[in-house]
Amino acid sequence: MRKHVLVSAVASTLAAVAGHPAHAIHPNQLIGDWQSQNNTTCLYAPGGFNAHLQQNNPPESYVNQHTSFGIQTFAAPASISPSGAITGNLTRNYYVLSTSFPASAGNTTFVPSSSKTVFNHDVQTYHMQTGSNAVSVTVQNELGSILSGPRAGQTNTVDGYTVAGYASADNKTIYWESPDDTIENVTWSGGGLAAPQTVPRICHRATTLTKTQ
Repeated sequence: MRKHVLVSAVASTLAAVAGHPAHAIHPNQLIGDWQSQNNTTCLYAPGGFNAHLQQNNPPESYVNQHTSFGIQTFAAPASISPSGAITGNLTRNYYVLSTSFPASAGNTTFVPSSSKTVFNHDVQTYHMQTGSNAVSVTVQNELGSILSGPRAGQTNTVDGYTVAGYASADNKTIYWESPDDTIENVTWSGGGLAAPQTVPRICHRATTLTKTQ
C-alpha cells in the first residue's frame, strides 16, 4: 500500500515555495535536453513496512544503491492553470547501475549483486508554479529493462514517486531530491518468472540536471 499520495506531495512542495521564490524561471527556459546524474539509496522490505517505516521482516530486507546517468528532455508546457500551476512532459532516457547487499547482519541468505537497467523514452510529468524557481516531477509506472545481474531479461516497473527541487539562478542547473518517505513498489516480471514479484521499498534520490541544449 502506498503511504503517501503523489499529488499531495507535489502540491505541498509547490505551495511552500510559491510565495517566496529565490528567482523566477520561465517554463520555456526548461525546454530542451538536460544531462542527468542521480544517486539513490533504497531499503527493500519483501515483508512490507510497519507504521514506523521499519521492515516487518528485517532478515529478508536489503539495501540497493544505484547511480543513473543519461538525458532528460523537457517538452513545452502542456497547460497553465488559473492559479499559475504549470505542467508538461519530461522524456527520460538513461541507464541505472546498481549494487545490492543485506540490510542486516542477520541476513545470511541474500547474496550481494550488481546489475544494469536501461530506461528508454520514459515519459513523466513536470510541475512548476508561475513566478517561482521550483520544479518537481511526478513519476508513474516507471518501466526499465534489466540488462545484467541476477534478474537479466526481466522488466522492472516502479509504481510511482516524486522528486522536487529548484533551478539555479542562471537556469542551467536543477537540483532534485526526494521530498518525503514514500513507500513505493517495484515489480519484476518476464525473464522466466512464473508470476510478477512485487517488493515495497523506500528510496532517497538526489539528482542534478545540467542544461546541454
